[in-house]
Order: sequence, then C-alpha cells, then structure tokens
Amino acid sequence: MTDIFDKTPSKPSKEPSMIVFTICSRNFMGYAQALWESLKQHNPDVIFHVGLCDEVGDFDVLTHPFEIIQISELGISRWEEMVGRYDITELNTSLKPFLFLLLFSRYPGQPIFYIDPDILAFAPFREISNLLDDGANCVLTPHVNGPSEYAEMNDQQFLRYGVYNLGFCLLRATPEVRRVVSWWARRLETQCVVDLEHGLFVDQKWADLFPAYIDKTAILRHPGYNVAYWNLAQRLVGQDNNGDWTVNNEKLRFFHFSGNKIENENEFSRHTQIFTIDTIGDVKDILAIYRLAVERNGHAYYRGIPYAFNWGHEGRKNVHTPASMQADRRLNASHIPHLPLEFIADDAADNAREPLPAWAAQRRAVDQNIRKKAISGIEIEGFCAICNEARHFRDPGLLEHPQPSVWSQNFICNTCQTPSHTRAVAKLLAQTNAAPSARRIMTDHPALLTCNWLALKAEVIPFQEKATSIDVAVICDSLDEQDLAIKFTQAFTAIAAGGHILVSYPMPLDTQLKDTLRCLLKTVGFSEVRMAFYWSEKLCHFGDPQIILIGHKPAQTDKFLSPTVLHVPIDKYSDK
Repeated sequence: MTDIFDKTPSKPSKEPSMIVFTICSRNFMGYAQALWESLKQHNPDVIFHVGLCDEVGDFDVLTHPFEIIQISELGISRWEEMVGRYDITELNTSLKPFLFLLLFSRYPGQPIFYIDPDILAFAPFREISNLLDDGANCVLTPHVNGPSEYAEMNDQQFLRYGVYNLGFCLLRATPEVRRVVSWWARRLETQCVVDLEHGLFVDQKWADLFPAYIDKTAILRHPGYNVAYWNLAQRLVGQDNNGDWTVNNEKLRFFHFSGNKIENENEFSRHTQIFTIDTIGDVKDILAIYRLAVERNGHAYYRGIPYAFNWGHEGRKNVHTPASMQADRRLNASHIPHLPLEFIADDAADNAREPLPAWAAQRRAVDQNIRKKAISGIEIEGFCAICNEARHFRDPGLLEHPQPSVWSQNFICNTCQTPSHTRAVAKLLAQTNAAPSARRIMTDHPALLTCNWLALKAEVIPFQEKATSIDVAVICDSLDEQDLAIKFTQAFTAIAAGGHILVSYPMPLDTQLKDTLRCLLKTVGFSEVRMAFYWSEKLCHFGDPQIILIGHKPAQTDKFLSPTVLHVPIDKYSDK
C-alpha cells in the first residue's frame, strides 16, 4: 500500500500555469485537497482556490497550501435569502458564477478553470491548452459524445439535467464572458434549484445557453475528460503498456467520482444501478486510487465537521445529496485535526513556496498575534500530535530571550514538553497510509520513543549503530553539524532499501542551511530529497517556512560510505 512518503512531489514543468477553483463545505475539504494534489502533480504551477460554502467558525483556513475564499468576499447582496432558500447542493452550486467574477477581477484576460472537488486529475490537460491557444473563451464537456438511446443515462435524461456537465467549466476573463457570467449569477440568486418539471437543474442547466451566448465556445469531446457513471456506457477505461490510464485508447485526463461515498467501499455511485463495484472493470482500481487520496488528505477529520446551513429544505427532498449522508459521514469521524502538507521536489526547491500575497500576509498576522500573546505569558490553545489531545502551548524562553527567528520552533506543549518541529514529524508519521506491521522507526527524539499512539502503529527504537531493517529514520533532536553528519550515515546504513529519512531541524532552515542538509543527505546516499512545508494554527505550528526534509534510500545502491564523510566540515557539502 502506498503511503505519504511515496507521494509524487511537485517538479518543474513546461505545462502552462492554471488558475483553478473548486467549491465545497468544510466536510468536503479532504476531497478538495486530493483534487489540488492531483492537479499539482501534473501542473506544479497551478494556482488553486477553494470557495468555502460554509461558516468558517474555528476552521483553520490558513493551514492549507492554497487560498480559501470566504462567502463574505463574494459580495452577494441576496445571500441571506439564498441560505434560506437552498439546500446544500443548490447553495454550493449557486456560488460558481460569483467566484468566477471574483477571479476575473484578479486575473483579467486569463482562463479560469472550475473543477468539482470529487474529481481527480490523471494527466496534463493538453487538449484544453490547445483550445486556449486557438482563442477559446469557454470550454465545456458534454455528458456524452454520441446518442445514448438505450443507456441507463439516456438522451432524454440529458435534456432534463443539461447537455454539459458543470463539474468542469472553463471561462476566460473577457468583457463578453463577464457579462454572461453576471447574468448567470443573477439567475442563480433565485433559480439554482432542482426543479426538473420547470426545466431547472441547479447551475448546470443554464450552461446549455453558453454556446449561444459566448463567442468561441469550444465543446471538448475528448473521451478522457469528465469520465463518470453517466458516460461509462460509451467509454472503455484501461491501461496502456506504460501503465498510464486510458479511455477509448486516449489518455485519461480526469475522472469524476460523482455520487461516490468514500466510507462505503462497496459503492461506486449512488446515482446509478447499472455501474457497480462488480461491473466497472478497471475503474475499480481508479476508485481505489481516489479513495486513498481522499483519506490521505484528512477525510476522517473533515467529514465530522457539521455543515452550517440547510442540508435539506423544508417541503423539498434533496434527491441529489440525501440528508442521511451528513449523519453517515460524521459517524466514527476523527477528532484529530489534519495537517495539510505541500511536497516539493528537490529540483524545484529553489522556486518553492511563493504563496499568494494576501494569504501569506494573513499567516504573518496570525504569527505576530500569537507571538505577542506568548511574550505576555498567555498560553495558546491547540492540539498536540504527541498527546493526541487538546493542550496548551507556550515558549518558555521567549520572555528572557525574545528571538523572532526561533520562537515558533521552541513552541512546546505544556503536557509532553514536545517542541513544534518534533510534533510536526509525529503528525507526518500519523498521516501515513502504510500498514502498521510494515513500520520500523528509528528516532533520536525521546518524545517519539515514548509516544503511546506511535508505539501501537510501529516498532520505535532509539538511534543505534547496529540497527537494521529500519523503514523510517527520524532526526529532530540535533543542532550540531558533526552530529548530523554521523546520524545521516548511521541512518543510511540502518534503513532498508526503499526506506526513508525524515529530518526536522530545531532551528529555522534558511536557504544556505537547507541546501547544506540536502546536499549532505545526497552525499551520504539518499536520493529524491524532498521538502514538506506546513503551517497550522490549530496544531500550533507557526512561522514560515516550516519544513521537513524527506530523503529516500534507493531500492538498489552501490553507494560506498567513506569514513571520511564523518570528519569533513558540513559546509564542504554546501552547493554554495
């Protein structure tokens, strides 16, 4: 089973950058993160936004490696009416034109992608890039590419629900398109409903008019886009000789898992009776990939967050998203907050971490406020990944030696006394998907050696010279450069082929120190040295950037570890 250490990190790409948004409530954030992760894998420069159709409350909006846009930013004059009128499906979909308009103002002239959160990307969107190069102002994907007279989802169904599936929609920020989207927004203030008898189906049915209203509308008929239960009768999913997913012998670009319930492994989509786990063939393997991605991105935690508005509507049944789903999702949900991580490849490290200015400024404002409280002796409430409980946090040395550059790493839990950088490593270990029996961990930090939940997940031993068959070595209690060089070499010898080393430094990693540690790890023999970035108010990880280095031991290596490696000053390995 693949775990979080084996996730493909973002690498430099020749693909053009994408501006993408999705819409979801807090309980769907694991889906949104899985979508972002899949897009970033194929287009590392993607600019991703989530429109949050929910109250913020105490939700940790700044922890995510992308911007979360709140309802208050959209300027919807009739919002309170819409909240009272619409169920969860209708309200979420009604936000779409308003988010398009907001992003049009930020990115004039640029193409803006909308993609549903229950979608996973499997390859770059090359055909869309070509359409944009040809001047397309609107790109739509039809539910089906040909007559479907005898299918479960037949032609007449699409006359009711809409010709095009609005799980995907691309619109370019031009004056003409803006006028049409403004019209669409006005319509959806009152008519974003499921009322098939009167020709209405949320935001989607209105899009049937887009080709008539928007010049240079392109209808994308490539079978690899928007594959879902409604067109599986016309699309054969498989794999080519390279292991890449295909649809009708064309590349699979993205799959739409509409109607799937992650919690039920035996269900493909609640919207179909024909296509089931037993009848979908190779799609079953794609569904397994999707489930793993959503679960890895904190679904167990997010699904337990209640929706702030009306799930259903008095007098009208929500046939698209039954109210029973809310109770089902909250059942057995985890109370342990998720820590979103952004993985950056070694060859993309120099250009990594350039967040949107407003988003970065909000993080800095929180950092400054927390620091003022800590200097005043106020303990900060949060959740400790070692204790696995809500705790209070403080920086014991801040009053005597206020050092802006190191305070966040010294932020400790009052109960277990574990600092921020070690708690973050514990959280990374907790969020792996590997089977517990396959984990043997060697660490230099006492908090990890005595961590109760980690002991149940894996065998945890202290650093020792003769250790073998280690899956993961964790170094987070070393400041001395010579000590780090020795531990890196010991770890490489102890780790089994294909294993990993995690390095969480107890001081801020400036560019020179980060490059030095990366270079030393590779000199010792580790490959694919990556960085995991993190920040979280709820888990009390403050300051930017916060980084965990991850090194991989190749499955086969002829690396000869010279004893002299241990005696050369660490700056000898610097790229400088």
